[in-house]
Formats: sequence, structure tokens, C-alpha cells
Amino acid sequence: MSVDEENSVLPNPWPGPAEELWAQFYEVAVPLHPYLDSFRPEERAEAFRESLRMLPEARNPERTDLTAAVNFAYGVK
Repeated sequence: MSVDEENSVLPNPWPGPAEELWAQFYEVAVPLHPYLDSFRPEERAEAFRESLRMLPEARNPERTDLTAAVNFAYGVK
């Protein structure tokens, strides 16, 4: 059996503002809820602001352009 892998960085746009993306991330990241919910309100707000600072400065309010690092692994028997 041979196993190969390929790492790729792919476009991962969100069709809305970064604030919506953050809300969606929280909604689907259920395993992270206990961690995120452990933050005091001011810590959580700062984490949100910090995540926005990581985005490019010239942001489009109708679309958030991100990338996703993906590892593809496949095997042939």
C-alpha cells in the first residue's frame, strides 16, 4: 500500500462581513464552546478584535476573503 499526501492553500471566501464569519465559526465549532465560553466578556471581545486585525486591512463588507490550509492524504492498495 502506498500513501501520498499533498498540502494546499485554497481560497475560502465567506459571502458576508467578518462579523458574520465569526458568528458562523462559533456556531459550527461546538467542541470549542467550553473554551470560548470560559472567556470573560472583555476577553472574548478582545479575541474577536484580534481575529479581525489578522484580516487584510482593505476589507469588503460584503465578502470576507480567507484561505484554508488543507492536507489531502490518499492511499492505493
